[in-house]
Amino acid sequence: MFIKRLVLCLLLPTLLFAQKEANEKVGVEEKLGEYIPKNVVFTNSDGEEVNLFDQLDGKPAVISMVYFNCPGICSPLLEGFAEVIESTDLIPGQDYNAFSISFDHNEDSKISSKWKKNYLAGLNRNIDPNGWKFMTGDSVQIRKLTKALGFNFSKEGEKDYLHSAILVVLSPDGKITRYHNGTEFLPFNFKMSIIEASKGLAQPTINNFLELCFKYDPKGKSYVLNLLPIVGGTVTLTLLIFIGYLIFSSRKEKNKKETVVK
Repeated sequence: MFIKRLVLCLLLPTLLFAQKEANEKVGVEEKLGEYIPKNVVFTNSDGEEVNLFDQLDGKPAVISMVYFNCPGICSPLLEGFAEVIESTDLIPGQDYNAFSISFDHNEDSKISSKWKKNYLAGLNRNIDPNGWKFMTGDSVQIRKLTKALGFNFSKEGEKDYLHSAILVVLSPDGKITRYHNGTEFLPFNFKMSIIEASKGLAQPTINNFLELCFKYDPKGKSYVLNLLPIVGGTVTLTLLIFIGYLIFSSRKEKNKKETVVK
């Protein structure tokens, strides 16, 4: 056991360095509390060049970094984004602004317009079209934004990219306040991150306890206790305590016998 711990301790710096190096190439370096540039210009789905910071319009914002011709994770990310937009009572365009921004400089407003229409049409809830903005940009502007967000990606082949699935939450003045990882998002967690962003509060990325112990009931539109992981965790903990007790008792009995023999 001592040797295993020693090996882990020796390997830990290497593992952490490898993880940091991987995030710098393809991944997310979280930059909570930092700000996006105020001079980044993108093209909206109507073909107009706009300043991204101005598009915040004094409201919190949620940004998904994607590319529209992505054959992999971008579609599930946008679907998860659409689902959580529908599942909360906050109104895009009124309580916050949603953005889907392409990091592929080869894409233009024609494709962003197409994707915007598809996703807005797929919503069961009518929202202001200006509440969810789809944008494209050139490589210089994209680099400014992705660097500020800590979003790293790399080219794979001629058309595709390696990248993470992430939502980034901004305060009304452009401060990064939260990251949501993955393609599925808890409505409560999403809503709270926007409320916190409106106050300028930068919070940890994931509420692990909430995701582990509660599940969202879409019919009741509320959170219910998720008994499976709780029961499983309790049983596991009980077994570990019992096994520890047996090992301790066995060693105690062995030491007692050795003392008697001596």
